Amino acid sequence: MAGIIMEIVQKGWPISRIKKFIYLGFLLVAAIFTVLYIVKTNPINYVSDKLPFTLGNEKPRFLFSIYGSGMNGGLSKPMDVTFVNDRIYITDTGNKRVQIFDRSGNSVGLFGKAGNKAGEFKFPYGITGDSEGLIYVSDMRNANISVFDRAGSFVKILADNKQLNKPGGLYISENRLYVSDIAESKVKVFDLNGKKLLEIGKAGRGKEELNSPNSVSVEGNRVYISDSGNDRVQVFDTEGKYINTLGFENNSKTSMFVNPRGIGVSGGRVFVASKVTSYVFALDQNGQKIFTLGGMGQEDENLALPNGMFIDEEGRIYIVDSANQRLVVYQN
Repeated sequence: MAGIIMEIVQKGWPISRIKKFIYLGFLLVAAIFTVLYIVKTNPINYVSDKLPFTLGNEKPRFLFSIYGSGMNGGLSKPMDVTFVNDRIYITDTGNKRVQIFDRSGNSVGLFGKAGNKAGEFKFPYGITGDSEGLIYVSDMRNANISVFDRAGSFVKILADNKQLNKPGGLYISENRLYVSDIAESKVKVFDLNGKKLLEIGKAGRGKEELNSPNSVSVEGNRVYISDSGNDRVQVFDTEGKYINTLGFENNSKTSMFVNPRGIGVSGGRVFVASKVTSYVFALDQNGQKIFTLGGMGQEDENLALPNGMFIDEEGRIYIVDSANQRLVVYQN
């Protein structure tokens, strides 16, 4: 605005005309805010949502999407993602396999096939990796967790249907594997040899209880669980002690999430994929909304039933855009 005024002055406009120009500008802004107020839209929120960043809080920048490779075929109902040793691993659930891409989104391989034998999949879902570069994949229908090397060669079964019912999201932190057991409504914690260490939560709708938890993310001593059936995120410490619940902004009784799925934590912000509404919410540590990403659609910055999510050490956010059959990558 200041630049426009300087240009006008340089063109020799009289002061009275400049004042009239500024006055009309203010009237136009006031009229827009009045209309938004009449239709019961918060003007500040409206303007903030239209900007490529929120006021005082920069939004992540869209980088690119991955649809799969031409040679190996596109993604079909992808469900989860992880980033390990400069490789992006996506559970290509509809095709009963895992696809591998480099950091730029180029296909570098795949592994897995349909079946119920060791290293085969019926419904590959959650995926994560450890410091050695091993890849862990949960299979909901085979009720197990398989381990593969970097190239996708089968290594072992870490946990089977004697320990798991319907394993979903996976996350490794401090040599602990956190597994959301969706059918049992709890998170089970294993060491990397398959020994169960503890369980977090129990079935129910009250505080400290879970209903079909889907994904897990860990930062420091906090375990964030997408409590999907209860439309909220519950936070526990690493020994299973309840800390708080996220999703109910300003003490509202209605959650901002509908069937939350993927979850990630970066830079003090908690990112939650609300599957049914096709938004990803960014919250502060107190659960207040900072901004949203997505919204139903097929364009670059839209989402359609987002599911899994992962945030790497450089702040890249990987969001599995399930209904659009792709992975969307942002830079946080």
